[in-house]
Amino acid sequence: MLAINPQSSSRKLIPNLIPCSVKHSGPITIEQRHWNPQETHKPTAYLRGRKLQGKKVRLPSGYRGYVLEKTTEMLQPEATSADPRESRDEQGEERELQGDVHIMGVKAQFEEVMVWAHEVVPEDDDPYVRGIQDWINLADAVSSRAWTTLLESRADHT
Repeated sequence: MLAINPQSSSRKLIPNLIPCSVKHSGPITIEQRHWNPQETHKPTAYLRGRKLQGKKVRLPSGYRGYVLEKTTEMLQPEATSADPRESRDEQGEERELQGDVHIMGVKAQFEEVMVWAHEVVPEDDDPYVRGIQDWINLADAVSSRAWTTLLESRADHT
């Protein structure tokens, strides 16, 4: 399981989704000659001689994106109690035992993503643009359903 430490960074950036596959997993020195997008009415960049055009995809109001980094920190388990009733949730059901919880550090935050495509500005049906929208819709559905379920369960107990 993962936990996020939101205090680790407040730096803001715009991540780039680039239509390419990089077969390298080590560090590199970034230079202006390798990646230097031009901000115009149609953002344009060149990567290894290939022209890319970009489109900013804004996250909806109330949403925030994070760039996370794995840390070696672990979330400390809550102190156990001798009272067996405290190992049950509000409905009296036993809580699921949770394994190790690794803490992820926040490297940066973002409110929009730049999606790039070869030669043309990405349209709304672009797989990356659609993928971002699908994740937002899924998150909204899950959190809305969870919130509704929580409110209903609390109303039943009053």
